[in-house]
Amino acid sequence: MGRPAFAAARRHGIEPTLSCDVVSLGTGDLFTQTRMGLAFQRWADTEAVNLGGGDPTAVSVTAHDALRWSTVNAADAVGMADRIGSLTPGKQADVIVTGGPGLSQHPRLDPAGTLVFQTTPADVRHVLVAGRFAKRDGRLTGADLPTLLTQADTCAERVLSRIAASAGPLPGTPPQGWDAVIAASAELHRAAPPSNRVRT
Repeated sequence: MGRPAFAAARRHGIEPTLSCDVVSLGTGDLFTQTRMGLAFQRWADTEAVNLGGGDPTAVSVTAHDALRWSTVNAADAVGMADRIGSLTPGKQADVIVTGGPGLSQHPRLDPAGTLVFQTTPADVRHVLVAGRFAKRDGRLTGADLPTLLTQADTCAERVLSRIAASAGPLPGTPPQGWDAVIAASAELHRAAPPSNRVRT
């Protein structure tokens, strides 16, 4: 839904980051988000050359650059670069280990390139959070996945049923799009007592 803000971030001296805001519509898999983000940025950086009939001769953003979007840049953006974001002595041991026999993981020529361009969640072998296994040998630890999946389906049905019962169909996008939402939010902010206002 529009251009990622990489160029705007650069103009303001901000290191780009990635997130997954609406996983009901787009995957929460950051490998895919990174791959899509990198593809977009390379397209944006070479669009003028391509439209002029030329061929780009160099990449503008590397796979290693893109990995920073969801690691060190993300940690810095949330003010936690001293604790997470890189494998550094003294930081929290949050680690993802990928690999295995899958074709996407071979041949091993460039680790960053393999992670960004080839790796999927199925290739994640281990996940450690604060030094404790959350996934080991390809399986979640301390979680019953079939039960969790059933609960997710049941919860979704309940939420949608409550919405349908209480308000009918969800409204569509207002004619003015986000401008209307921003204007309405600003009006609510002005009308709120000073003690309840959110600083912006």
